[in-house]
Amino acid sequence: MPASRSQTGWQSLVRLTTLLTLAARTAQAQNGALVGRLLADDGHPVSAASVVLRSLRPSPASRYATSDETGAFRFGFVPAGTYHLAAYRIGFRPAVVDSVVITDGAAQAITLRMTQVAFGLESLVVAAPEIRIDKNDTELGRRLGPRELSQLPLPNDVRDAIAFLPGVRPDQVWGAATAQANAYRINGLGVNHPGVGGDLIQLSPHWLERIEVRGLGTGAESGDFQGGLIDYVTKSGGNRLQGELRLTGQSPSLNGSNLDVTGVGTEPAHRRDIDGYVGGPIVRDRLFYAGFAQWLTRDYQVLNRLRQIPGTFSPRVPEEDARKLLGTLTWKPNANSSVNLMVGHFRADVDRLGLDGFASPEATLQGRQRTTLYQVDWQRNWSAAAWTEVRLGGYTSSDRRDPYAGTGVPGIATIATVTPRLYQNAPMSELRKPSSRSAGVSTDWLFRLGGLGHHLKAGAEYSGGSWRFERHRNGGVTWRPGDRISPNGFDPTVPSTWVFSGVITSTWGGEINLDSGVENTALYLQDNIQLLPRLGLNLGARWGHWVGRIAPAGSTDRFTALTDAALEPRIGAILDLNGRGTFVLKAHWGRYHQGMFASLFDRVAGTNVFSNEERWEYTGQPFADPRTVFTIPERGALAQAGLFHLVESIRLNETGKVVNYKQPYVEQGVLGVERTLGAHWKAAAVGVHRRNKNMVALVDRNIDRNYTVYTDVRVLDRFGRPVSFGGKDLILPKVAVSNEDILYWLRLIQAGLVTGPEYLPPVLTPQQLGQLTYDPDFVLTNVPQANRRFDQLQLSIEARYPRWWASASGTFTRLKGNLNSITGNDDYSTSGAGPFVRLNEQFNFDGFLNNQSDIELKGQVGGRLWAGLDAGLAVAFFTGDRVTPTLTLSNLLYEFDLPKLDSVRGEPQRLRSIFFQTTAGQRILLEPRGTFRYASRTSVDLHLQRGFRVGRSELVATADGFNILGSSSTTEIQTSLNGEFDGDPDSKYRAVRNRVPPRTVRLGAYWRF
Repeated sequence: MPASRSQTGWQSLVRLTTLLTLAARTAQAQNGALVGRLLADDGHPVSAASVVLRSLRPSPASRYATSDETGAFRFGFVPAGTYHLAAYRIGFRPAVVDSVVITDGAAQAITLRMTQVAFGLESLVVAAPEIRIDKNDTELGRRLGPRELSQLPLPNDVRDAIAFLPGVRPDQVWGAATAQANAYRINGLGVNHPGVGGDLIQLSPHWLERIEVRGLGTGAESGDFQGGLIDYVTKSGGNRLQGELRLTGQSPSLNGSNLDVTGVGTEPAHRRDIDGYVGGPIVRDRLFYAGFAQWLTRDYQVLNRLRQIPGTFSPRVPEEDARKLLGTLTWKPNANSSVNLMVGHFRADVDRLGLDGFASPEATLQGRQRTTLYQVDWQRNWSAAAWTEVRLGGYTSSDRRDPYAGTGVPGIATIATVTPRLYQNAPMSELRKPSSRSAGVSTDWLFRLGGLGHHLKAGAEYSGGSWRFERHRNGGVTWRPGDRISPNGFDPTVPSTWVFSGVITSTWGGEINLDSGVENTALYLQDNIQLLPRLGLNLGARWGHWVGRIAPAGSTDRFTALTDAALEPRIGAILDLNGRGTFVLKAHWGRYHQGMFASLFDRVAGTNVFSNEERWEYTGQPFADPRTVFTIPERGALAQAGLFHLVESIRLNETGKVVNYKQPYVEQGVLGVERTLGAHWKAAAVGVHRRNKNMVALVDRNIDRNYTVYTDVRVLDRFGRPVSFGGKDLILPKVAVSNEDILYWLRLIQAGLVTGPEYLPPVLTPQQLGQLTYDPDFVLTNVPQANRRFDQLQLSIEARYPRWWASASGTFTRLKGNLNSITGNDDYSTSGAGPFVRLNEQFNFDGFLNNQSDIELKGQVGGRLWAGLDAGLAVAFFTGDRVTPTLTLSNLLYEFDLPKLDSVRGEPQRLRSIFFQTTAGQRILLEPRGTFRYASRTSVDLHLQRGFRVGRSELVATADGFNILGSSSTTEIQTSLNGEFDGDPDSKYRAVRNRVPPRTVRLGAYWRF
């Protein structure tokens, strides 16, 4: 039996390792080595420190290294002699050893302790360590350290801070298929959402010591992501009492506004933030603590687009009250071990959630979210060259979104498909309950074997989670009056004004009931080998096992829906081009599998998670009470009496059996070169090549036989007039009609229930009609046709001086494919099963994907100016993001005809809307994906702060200005043609939906001690 791809890759990896090891042994000279580890006073490893090894005898020379996330550093192939060793890290006093003796053929092991100092402004401008290149591994990730976090104009939401980094966006890191594909950690604790992916918990950016974004060249110790690994590391307690209390605020009276030119939208208004932390010793050298707290209130101003409410802005505004607590405790029972505890509680209350100018305040939701997290971590140093870490943790969360009028009162949503007006009550209520638990153990060894230096990492990880998601339609029905198209004058409190063409439209169904569980398990082995003085090799393998479980709607017994296991080989090389560590080439290839989450398997057969959304027309006498509801049996009785008619069914409940499922992954190749220019500058060029593989979707294996495709179809409005697009009649190159609809009308004709040619589809001959079939065969599987192709070139330069620092980057990106997510239903069809079930969504679906600019230029600079003033400036330029116009099929809004056949036959060939009853809701891309782009945009943000000494503490005044040039660039338009016919300019195609946030001023002050 032939070997699998993973087996073949692993065998090749083993053979390559053997050959390189034998070759290196032959060339290995008898030199010594120095391996070590940096630890803070509280036992935490000190990462990203610069380590300098200077020879004293027999001749002067210097070598450099950078400590990794475990605090480890290594110098291989060191000639025998006496050396001076020093380690530097902002926020710590330098650690120095004056005399280290290296002998031939021996590995000297050492542990250095570093004492933490307060992150005062002065501590950021003391002599900075020289800028160096990390030669230990192939990681080419990016980070924001204490200087950047202190001096940059930080955004209010921490997830947005990573946008300072080259090629990175908050929800799309290096081509990630949205935030689903990223992994997020807080002090090592995974906080990914087990249901939909992405991050669940947001910290205050002022609690952080650093933010690291990795994923380019990452070794086998990290996994379950296809985009980036985002690590948030908080400040910690030590032997010195330190802390700060921060107050910031912003007001619309100080800000600009883009709403007056936007016409539609929401902008931040007031914001009040009390934020602080304190850390220090409970028992000196033994027990330390750090506590963090934030109380945040904010609201928004919303343009009013309801005629029934007077005024330019909505009289009620969305308001949020968020309170966050986090605490860490570190116990050092002895010099070689430590226990770290972290607990946190987060709550957020949001009123008038969903108020966007199109919803009346009583038709919004009140959100109540509560989250608790916990983690215990044990670390043990067996020697300077061996250590172990064991970690246990998790979180629980609940998020209720309740309607103000209760779940028994129906919402009112006007019939417009795009931006319907909402009244009386929210259409839906929701319950969201994610939870997670995780455990991990890892061990590192630094040793020499066969004349080669090794840094071996081995470990095991487990995470399990659950996700309950319920969405229910309030009152069981949502009334859909005509609003602007009603000839009687619309009043949401008077049902008689809802009638249009003798009917009142209503929406039913569209509900969700999901109860799921996931498990992610991994074993890994990573060896970073020093083969030759100038050549290092990183070899790793990660074995992953993934499980998804789900309960049928109405049951609590989950069954296994998906399971898979796979090997991830990873290999990299580091070449010191000039032998001095100042010009280094890094290359890496590897596979990275996606962690399991519920959206990958919520369409497994037998679950009934989703219900179809149906449109019914009521033709009876208008009722007097707008809160009137009908039960499904009552609707059925009225339907038998001819007073209710089903006119449209939007399919949302498609499910399928699992066939040949494999966990999706990204295959990545990275090539980077880094060069230091003197002691304070570094330049880098990084090329990234990523291909998504095994993308998952629900597939109809009979899709080609279940649809009849018409070409050159003209779109007409409900009154039979041609729809205009781009100044011409809108002609769709292809439209797929479901054979289910055609066969339905054929059966009615055969039964004598309907008569006339209008019930027959055009063009098809009786023989062709007799050959039509409709036999869907839905399976959940990997789809070879689904693809994402990402290529990026990053060019960057950075400078680090005692009083200032700077960085600049340019990224050139090409992101193409046919899915914007990894779960089948891309961003153009988030409510349905996706293009491999809905044939109309395949037309034009391959091209440039959105949420990425071809060129992005970013620059930041910060430092001490004069008179104690610190400043930071961030500038960014983006060429326009890609976007594609769409049309959503609706048998209520559209008719169709075949104009080319008209000219040949001399008679209308109408393709009536009755043949689109089951394809309603399917979207058609009107142009090849990504052919339209937004205009380029530039943003400039500024941070200023000035400290004043008050005894042993410091009082600091701050000011931040965002978008200080006042750009009003468009970032979102109405891409759908739906709504063109209700007389509403806000619903027309290309109506502005959003612009860059306006010029905003945030003032604050904090006391640091």
